[in-house]
Amino acid sequence: ETLLVKHARHRVPQLAATLGLANLVVLASLIGYAILHRKPLWAMFRSEYSLATWFSSVQLVLLALVAYTIYNVLVLSRQQQESPVRHRWAWAVVALGFVVLALDERFGIPEALRDYLFGPAGLWADSAWFIPGDAGLYLFFIIGLLFSPFLLGERRQARKALPMFVLALLLTFIVLLIDSLNDSTMYTWPAWRFWDYTFEEMGEIWAELLFLLAFLRVL
Repeated sequence: ETLLVKHARHRVPQLAATLGLANLVVLASLIGYAILHRKPLWAMFRSEYSLATWFSSVQLVLLALVAYTIYNVLVLSRQQQESPVRHRWAWAVVALGFVVLALDERFGIPEALRDYLFGPAGLWADSAWFIPGDAGLYLFFIIGLLFSPFLLGERRQARKALPMFVLALLLTFIVLLIDSLNDSTMYTWPAWRFWDYTFEEMGEIWAELLFLLAFLRVL
């Protein structure tokens, strides 16, 4: 068991470094492709089936796996009376939530909620700022916030994870805000295509990376 712990402590920092490098490679690849084909950078992020979208799905699956691993470690520790954590179930729920978000990259769950539930219900229908029905985006965010206090309960061990976790939440909220703004609002922004396409997609990917680094720190 001691050898296993030492092995994990050696491998987790390597995994964190690999994830950071992978994010830089994806961004560099998109920039390089845009330059070689003389396309604007924002065009690389406009499609729902771009490299950025695929990579985002991969990171969301990794988040689910890490969260579920933490859940299993806490279950074993609890059985051996080594851990006082009472809210280990939250990690299993969060793992399931990230699986749903990974599927969303392919099936557009918030868009479906907007078109078939919140839109017909008239939510934000009279707003001059937001897309009618896009309140569903914030529903996912609020549900995530409700589970946040349980995830970093062991302050002694997860103290260094907290800044990354909070920054990831902040970046996620900014991305959600941009995603929910209607076109007439976005068109008034300088370089609006950068914010609406490039920053939104890369901000989402970087938020996932910060969540991953925070979870790995907890692990």
